[in-house]
Amino acid sequence: MKISSRALAYISILAGASSTAAAEKCLSGSFILEYEGDCDRETLVEVFNDQVFGPAKSSACDGVTAEEELVAQLAAAVPSTTIEEFCANIYKSQPEVPFTDILKKDENMTYEKAFFLGHSSLQEEVETTYETSDGSATSVLKEDGELVRAHYQGSAQTKKTEWPK
Repeated sequence: MKISSRALAYISILAGASSTAAAEKCLSGSFILEYEGDCDRETLVEVFNDQVFGPAKSSACDGVTAEEELVAQLAAAVPSTTIEEFCANIYKSQPEVPFTDILKKDENMTYEKAFFLGHSSLQEEVETTYETSDGSATSVLKEDGELVRAHYQGSAQTKKTEWPK
C-alpha cells in the first residue's frame, strides 16, 4: 500500500450534537460518504459535494460552499474533528500486514536483511536457459518475485504494510 493508500473510507458523521459549530451547519441529519481513494481535503470535499451537499442542498445553504459545510459538520460531530485529523484517523485505523508476510521467509527477517544489504542469492540470480540440458529456464525471476507482486496487487491495495523497525 502506498502512503496515499486506496483506503476505502466509510465516513459517518452524526448530526445533533450540541456545540457552537452546530449552529453553522446548514444540513441536518446524518450521512455516510463512501469512496475509494486518498483521504485529503480536496477529495473529501469533492465526495461530500457529490454525495451529500449537492443533492441535499436547501435554501438554508445559500452562500455556503461544500467545504464550509463539511468543516461545520466535522466540528459539530462528537468528537469534534478537522478534515486533516479525520483523514489521519482513517489511515491509522487501516489494518496492517506484517512486513514478514510478504516473502514468508522467517519472523527474524534474516533473508530480508541480507537482501537489503546486498547479500542474498536474489541479487546474484539471472534467469537463464543454459543451466539445464533440456533448455528449460532456471532461476525464473517472475516466480521469485511473485510474492512481492501478489502482496502489492492484493493485500497492499487495502491494508498498510507494517515496515520493519
